[in-house]
Amino acid sequence: MDEPELKIARMNVAGRPEPDGTLRLLFEYLVGTPAGLARFTEEHTTTLFSRAAYAEALERAGLRAAFEPEGLMPERGLWIGVKTESAPTRS
Repeated sequence: MDEPELKIARMNVAGRPEPDGTLRLLFEYLVGTPAGLARFTEEHTTTLFSRAAYAEALERAGLRAAFEPEGLMPERGLWIGVKTESAPTRS
């Protein structure tokens, strides 16, 4: 963000994926206002899955799985799950 009274910068680094697919992300924020600077840090752990694992999870949930390579972000693509007639219902 680059406003006259507010400046915000974010940087992040990712570690190497663990054998179980987990990935640690570290986010650092620097916020500047006329009152001074503040720094914030967040750590996120996420899990990476193969395309086959995503497709299997969607199908096991009773969805027809499709992968759209362009998606919202072309470098990531987008998984789409469409409910089928035999999809289980939750109560």
